[in-house]
Amino acid sequence: MELGLVVFILTLPFLSTICQSVRFDIESGKIKCLLEDIKIDSVTVGNYSIVNPNEGHPLPEHYQITVTVHSAVQGKLYHHAEGVTSGQFAFNAEEDKDHMACFTAIKHEPPVNISVDFTWSYGMLTGDWTNVAKKGSVDSVRFDIESGKIKCMLEDIKIDSVTVGNYSIVNPNEGHPLPEHYQITVTVHSAVQGKLYHHAEGVTSGQFAFNAEEDKDHMACFTAIKHDPPVNISVDFTWSFGMLTGDWTNVAKKGSVDAMEIELKKMQDMVTSIHIEMFLLRRRQQETAEQTKKTNSTIGYMSFGSLVFCSSVAGLQLWHLKSFFVKKKII
Repeated sequence: MELGLVVFILTLPFLSTICQSVRFDIESGKIKCLLEDIKIDSVTVGNYSIVNPNEGHPLPEHYQITVTVHSAVQGKLYHHAEGVTSGQFAFNAEEDKDHMACFTAIKHEPPVNISVDFTWSYGMLTGDWTNVAKKGSVDSVRFDIESGKIKCMLEDIKIDSVTVGNYSIVNPNEGHPLPEHYQITVTVHSAVQGKLYHHAEGVTSGQFAFNAEEDKDHMACFTAIKHDPPVNISVDFTWSFGMLTGDWTNVAKKGSVDAMEIELKKMQDMVTSIHIEMFLLRRRQQETAEQTKKTNSTIGYMSFGSLVFCSSVAGLQLWHLKSFFVKKKII
């Protein structure tokens, strides 16, 4: 068994596969998941590692993640590792369609963003490691979609958060027009209630913006149009969310705005975000108070009902005992 595994690993570089490599950030205590459409019996290999923010120094102790890989339909668990800084997995897919890799950063105060490099390759053959695309921005990814296939990304977004996204197909032949069959359909929606925020068919680029109406997971799905023979379409996707979504580094590079004005704008956005957070907290406090009132009313009605029921049972018992004693001529 071990010899077979060694032979399998040694033969990996001489094969070819579909390889997806991304760099993304996870905030402390949050989860981030990636979905891949993998065919049954496909050989699947993954490698992940935390990026050291201070090269030449040890990795901070709180830079740890929990990694879980499983099928999205039946929930078949293929890999689970807790409190690690790097790792790898390999398995043969036992189901068709979506498989999910989820990364959870351990809680830390104050929260920090942990960058993770993740490479996910799959297929019957393995070797196309040149098509690796890493982007350093927080929620910026380059990935490939095969013709006729779908790829989704999940983000844990708080309610009322400002959310902005940009996507564009990468031209494989720079200086030439984009091939006609390089088109995608993009859908953005909440994962729980299915609230649709954005839908675009047969496009090469686009953007979206919305205020999240739900807590927790939101999903962005990209579908490449069918083409024969199938081709891999590379897509650049940037997804930013939260109260502050401005790219201040680009503003500074333009040189048309004074440094003090930039700082003032940052402070203005920060004050606005704090103001909005205060309103959110007040609204949640009101919702909690209303829920408490409803709970107290329900408990009061149930207590009164229980008292009436117990009193009725006691009265019936007294009536029955009195009837029994009268029949026996005891009283």
